[in-house]
Amino acid sequence: MSATDQASWGLMLALLLQAPSLTGCGCSEGDPSHCSGNATEVCSPGYSCTGWVIGQICSAPDQYCAVLPSSGATCVASPDPVPECADGGGAEFCFQNNPSTCKDGYPYVFYEAGQNCAGPNPYCVGAGICTAVESTVPECADAASSLPNAMCWHNAPSGCHDGYVNAGMVCSGTCVETDASCAFCDDGTVAVDPTCGEPAYSTCFENSVYACACGVRTNQMTACTDAGENTICIQSGGLDATPPSAPAAYCWEP
Repeated sequence: MSATDQASWGLMLALLLQAPSLTGCGCSEGDPSHCSGNATEVCSPGYSCTGWVIGQICSAPDQYCAVLPSSGATCVASPDPVPECADGGGAEFCFQNNPSTCKDGYPYVFYEAGQNCAGPNPYCVGAGICTAVESTVPECADAASSLPNAMCWHNAPSGCHDGYVNAGMVCSGTCVETDASCAFCDDGTVAVDPTCGEPAYSTCFENSVYACACGVRTNQMTACTDAGENTICIQSGGLDATPPSAPAAYCWEP
């Protein structure tokens, strides 16, 4: 066998070793998914246990694999059903300090970014609400404060949910409240800008991406020249687009 052939066989063997298992998958037409240890295994439609197997590893100790009647093999937040899910309801609640819902008696936690209780809102209370403090606050008694970013809380644009404060990120400058129950960060460059009308949340100004809030251009987010000498700021929808067709801005290098 030539050196070239040996190299080709070596590459093929390496690819096969990295491929999903082709044997012992345990799949059948009536049981398309199952648990293998603490991981889900799902057979591709139309394949038997000699077909390709795809799945998801349930990261212990936070997640466990369970075969559910409604969805088959699924990563859940408990190895066993829990009392909170005994009635089979799908309402949100707190489980292990994270917003959760029920799936066939098991708690299902929302682990996606922004949905778990962390950062400025580390506590889970009530119906799966992430909050900065564990009790209701007077500032959230006003119905108008139920809007997101409706007030300043410890120098951060924040909102309320059922009387609990949902804090935003602390401003590097100053948090400012408007008469229209709206709050934003002011770094000293705030200006009225027609491209910051709703629903825009960022805009271009002096070749930089600036945040939009409360109908004004607020703080600088990114200087496009930091990403490259030829990088320019563009609003989605085109260079001359206006809200609501251009709700965001980004840096782009031609």
